[in-house]
Amino acid sequence: MMGLRNIVTAKEVNGNTHVAINPASPPLSLPEIRCPRCHRLLMKGEVKRVEIKCPKCGCLLSLPKAPYCR
Repeated sequence: MMGLRNIVTAKEVNGNTHVAINPASPPLSLPEIRCPRCHRLLMKGEVKRVEIKCPKCGCLLSLPKAPYCR
């Protein structure tokens, strides 16, 4: 994942911080959560704890634990 240093340029002038977004940098992408059985994309993002059931194959994915597939 790309850090903010690659996207944001900060400059301090007279004690104030001015922030500018670098237009040449690509947008931030969220990490993908995929089903371990069929590899279908279930969600994008970061979570502390979640339980997702794959609508395609029925695999139950509990994060941050290991998946339970029937």
